[in-house]
Amino acid sequence: MASVQKVLLVDDDWTVRSALREYLAAHRMELAEADSLEASLRVVETFTPDVAVIDIVLPEKSDQRADFQKHVGIEIARQLQQKFPQLGIVFLSAFIDRGPEVVQMFMEGHSQITYLLKGSKPQELLEAVQRVGTGNAGLEIALGVTAHRATVFDQVLKLLSPAEREALSLSLAGLATLSEPERKVFEAVGCCLTRQQAALDLNISPKTVSSHMEMIYDRLHLRNLPEGMNAHSLLAKLHLLASLQKEFGAT
Repeated sequence: MASVQKVLLVDDDWTVRSALREYLAAHRMELAEADSLEASLRVVETFTPDVAVIDIVLPEKSDQRADFQKHVGIEIARQLQQKFPQLGIVFLSAFIDRGPEVVQMFMEGHSQITYLLKGSKPQELLEAVQRVGTGNAGLEIALGVTAHRATVFDQVLKLLSPAEREALSLSLAGLATLSEPERKVFEAVGCCLTRQQAALDLNISPKTVSSHMEMIYDRLHLRNLPEGMNAHSLLAKLHLLASLQKEFGAT
């Protein structure tokens, strides 16, 4: 790089900070350290960093223990970027599931962010520090990090067998092709009503229900299913998935 960068290291593990300090200092970077939100804000009163390398799970004060359910490191990054708008951020975390919070920070307008996992190669860290320090970086998230929170729809989908997921993915896409009368029959039968019960509920004849069901099976690709798969059972699961998708969406 053309000039020495000033880097703030924020981690409550002294051994991690020590290793980072030694490595980055060997690449002509000026370092300052903190172990909490309070300490970070105190350090930057006299130290103006170009980049901050921040753990995500941190205590608010140096004499406290970190709460694994909180994202104090992200709050530190927010406050530091408000104070130094051009500050580059490298999150260095042992957790793979804090991606949604980092993405939210980026969506709020904070940029120049990279999310690395602890255990990444030192060269990856160095490159990340250099990249966010240029002022031209956007958001980069390491492979393996969960960038979106799984919805109830996603969780239910994972409970299905691979064959069911494949079949129902096609069926979900086919729902948009149903006519309004077919959609009403699908809703009734999907709620586990018999064809006779659906007919009474919709005030139509059982023969009309059967006619609509034939079209529903065609449009939703529920014919010629693999052995062991039941179309009526899949229809009920499809109805559940469609309801969850409407309410929660899918990632």
